[in-house]
Amino acid sequence: MVCYHPHMNIQKHVYFTKNTRYYSITLEKDLLGDLVIYRNFGRIGAKKGKTIVEICDNQFQAKARFTDLCQYRMKKRHYLRVY
Repeated sequence: MVCYHPHMNIQKHVYFTKNTRYYSITLEKDLLGDLVIYRNFGRIGAKKGKTIVEICDNQFQAKARFTDLCQYRMKKRHYLRVY
């Protein structure tokens, strides 16, 4: 469920699917050192999707929000995909 890539500054990344929809959540640090959550979602195979960016105040808030988003997707019966 969780990958760590120290060279890319990606701390966590998960990918969910449900029928013809996808949803990915990424927690990473930006160039200023702030923790940012990126939520990408849309239709599988479509060229366009949507992205929501959330900037978190601290590490605890970021991890809590990331966990809440993952639990919400699982509650809505999205399937976790591991690649």
